[in-house]
Amino acid sequence: MPVFASLGLSGVGVTLAGSLSGYRTYFLVVTIILLGSAHYLLYTKSNRNPWNKVIVWGATLLVVAQLGYSLVNTLLLSAT
Repeated sequence: MPVFASLGLSGVGVTLAGSLSGYRTYFLVVTIILLGSAHYLLYTKSNRNPWNKVIVWGATLLVVAQLGYSLVNTLLLSAT
């Protein structure tokens, strides 16, 4: 609980985060669409800045890591 307090999340914030779990699929679909459009624009437009690729691929890796963690966590919790 001290971690939530240090991040500025009170009991109301934790409750709100729990209530948004029903919309997880919608958030996932929107995230995949936005990342897909970012990759499409990255490789079809002539972007001269090399940091654009680093940022888009970094965001993609973070999303994949979060989805992998969520999947493993769900599988481990359902096994017990």
